[in-house]
Amino acid sequence: MSRRDISSFGFSVRKLDMELIARGAQTPLGTLFDFNDKEGSPQRDETFRAIKVLYLPPHVPALNPALKHFTLPELLLKLRQMIQERKLDGDRGVWGTHDRLDIFDVTDERVRRNAHSAAAVFMYNDLQDMGDGYRQLRVKNYGELYNLCRCEPFYEQPVAAGAMCTGVLVAADVVATAAHFVNESNVRALGFIFGYQMADPVSPVIRFHHEKIYRGIKILHRKDDTRGINATGSDWVLVQLDRPVEGQEIAALSRRPAFPGQNLYVLGYPCGLPLKYAPGPVVRNTEQVYFMSRMDIYSGNSGSPVFCAETHEMVGMVVQSDPRDFRWIGDGWVSVIYPNDEMESPGDRCIKVTEFLEYA
Repeated sequence: MSRRDISSFGFSVRKLDMELIARGAQTPLGTLFDFNDKEGSPQRDETFRAIKVLYLPPHVPALNPALKHFTLPELLLKLRQMIQERKLDGDRGVWGTHDRLDIFDVTDERVRRNAHSAAAVFMYNDLQDMGDGYRQLRVKNYGELYNLCRCEPFYEQPVAAGAMCTGVLVAADVVATAAHFVNESNVRALGFIFGYQMADPVSPVIRFHHEKIYRGIKILHRKDDTRGINATGSDWVLVQLDRPVEGQEIAALSRRPAFPGQNLYVLGYPCGLPLKYAPGPVVRNTEQVYFMSRMDIYSGNSGSPVFCAETHEMVGMVVQSDPRDFRWIGDGWVSVIYPNDEMESPGDRCIKVTEFLEYA
């Protein structure tokens, strides 16, 4: 069969995607699905489980008998053509087009002021002592680490080498973030920094004086109710820092509920990148503890503050999004833009500020 015959089968992007995984697609960290037993093996199963947050469904796909006559290059070519035709070149939560901006590109001073409230939350040991009163965040190259295509935004920027999420300053010495990242066993091992961002297109700020680095000392309040049939979806924690934060903005918490169609923006550290801004609307506000929105969200945005674009008050905090960040297209990974006719996404789950307002 020739390459053009693939079209006659009417295969979807997702089916071609799954076939490529089954045949040997590469993970963002460079692990190949290259095993002797193509139908499944413990090693292959474990590798797939390790990246299930990047590829759906969360099980090892079987080879598709209907595609057995097509070579891997033929499938890659067809998948690339289909992606280009549908413009599926975005990511986990890119809605419409890439809207993320570095803070130095943001012109609204009220947004820039709120950016001072966003905290990078990480393991304190991921800061390297430079011996001169400064510590430097351990980083890697974003594009190289995730094996991205060169077309991906922020390809040359750094990403935190260790685990990281976003938090927001809600009192002088209190940061709110996602409960699934913070618990009693790790709270004292956490570090909090403000100002991890790009100073200009080529200058990341990754060195911080020890006086500008804060530690977690205890959990003040926490609610993690995301499991079980009766779970409410609540996922937030308030962490007390070792001392009051100086020189940063405390987020103004809104007492007014978010409403469908309301314009929002989020500030956070997607994939451990320097601070990013992204806009989007509320799409649903019918749940008791959270609302749904459509903003450009990645892993690492958990705990990101969500602000009303008119009042610049904080109305929510990102806790969950679509579990898919990137797709493989043969020579690198690219993001998946929504909406599209191949994949469904409910949008981003944002905990309402009213969930923790009385404790902040």
